Amino acid sequence: MFSRLYAIAKNAFTEITRQPAYGILLLVGMVLIALSPLITAFSMETGSDLKLLVDMGLGTIFMVGLILSVVSATQVVSREIEVKTAGAVISKPVSRLVLVAGKFLGVSGAIWAASY
Repeated sequence: MFSRLYAIAKNAFTEITRQPAYGILLLVGMVLIALSPLITAFSMETGSDLKLLVDMGLGTIFMVGLILSVVSATQVVSREIEVKTAGAVISKPVSRLVLVAGKFLGVSGAIWAASY
């Protein structure tokens, strides 16, 4: 059971990381984080630059992660339906719970890798 779960999660992870939207969103997030010091330099309070920089970086990571998770999860599910591989996988001795858990773990791994 765990070998099937691992195989499905690994397949979902590689499928997500190969999508162009994944790379574009990561690039946008990195550019926004790189530009954060320039934006926070214009704060009105003295001494709050560091706090504003940390808040902006964490907010950027949160928003990019949120958008990335929604886009990745919808792409994984829609691709399964479009290519009709879900029926082929479910016809094998793989339960639906293992399929859904594997897809969830694959998406979670891709989001974790993007956040890291």
